[in-house]
Amino acid sequence: MAGIGFMGRVHSFAWKNAASLFGTDDIDLVAVAGGPDDSEEAVRSFARRWGWSTPVYRVQDLIDAPVDVIDVCTPNDSHEFISVAALRAGRHVLCEKPMSNSLGGAERMAAAASAAAERGVHASIGFVYRRVPAVTLAKQLMDQGELGDVLLVSARFLQDVRLDPHRPDTWRASKKVAGSGVIGDLGAHLVDLVAHLTGEMPTMSSTMTAPYPRRGAHDPAVLSSETEDIAVCSGSLASGALVEMRMSRVAVSRKVDLGIDVYGSRGRISFELQRPGELVFVQGADGLQGVVERTILVTERTHPYQEMWWEPGQPVGYGSAHVHQVGDFAAAIRAGRAPTPSFEDGLRVQRVLERMIVDGQG
Repeated sequence: MAGIGFMGRVHSFAWKNAASLFGTDDIDLVAVAGGPDDSEEAVRSFARRWGWSTPVYRVQDLIDAPVDVIDVCTPNDSHEFISVAALRAGRHVLCEKPMSNSLGGAERMAAAASAAAERGVHASIGFVYRRVPAVTLAKQLMDQGELGDVLLVSARFLQDVRLDPHRPDTWRASKKVAGSGVIGDLGAHLVDLVAHLTGEMPTMSSTMTAPYPRRGAHDPAVLSSETEDIAVCSGSLASGALVEMRMSRVAVSRKVDLGIDVYGSRGRISFELQRPGELVFVQGADGLQGVVERTILVTERTHPYQEMWWEPGQPVGYGSAHVHQVGDFAAAIRAGRAPTPSFEDGLRVQRVLERMIVDGQG
């Protein structure tokens, strides 16, 4: 694994637990590398804490290590270099989103993945919210046609992590490293969820802003925020359904307010990440006549992923979804199947994000 920050911790938790919960062969955590700003002691400490056998201090050493899979959890600007090098070296790749900080980078990554697939080497992009049981159930219901024709999709991802204008900035404020702000950080998940649930990639335009362009940064390399913190986007699907998205990292009291509502001609589904074990499912083929609203507790053994977890009634959430992600990924690799979502899926999302960013800057 490359990366020892927040996502590195989450993915380490997932890899440590996937084998036991999925009932597969052991997964060996062979080597972990930090980024260029991480000290050797920080990498050693991370490896000890999370059970990685060998701390390494250069990404190339990680690519050269005797491993089957490389998991990329570094900042956006290094996704392309690590993923492409790993694929060319014959390593399967799981890469965090957004796929790249540029459309060109995503195109080169997808091309490398396509070439590697011909040799039986596969790549996947980390759109983890697909793996929340309630979202997976929503996908099943939509694929069965329970909502009829999709008319409107409303999605939001709101946080307050950058609300304090005096908070020191991180690499996410750098356009060179991050590529974009809230659109790539949070909007990538929304675009993927809309495409995943509806089966159609949306066409979107956006308006965006950075309300606190200058912050009290202690890092002299980051003197001002170059990326957006708020974006409001609108668009449509090829079928004619309308799509709206709202995303913010400066939304008061919102921590991880991820939600999606899909309105169809015969029903509606609604999901909120803060209630991970619930899916609201509304059926009503006759308009207001005979409408039935149900809140499904997605905790039964028959529900997606639940047979490997707790007793019925106990919900699973964010960390569990990452376990599902790497478990599905490992199972696909062992079976010689291409895991999903693919780098091609990531590229399609990147194209939508690029249009949103260009529109917002215009």
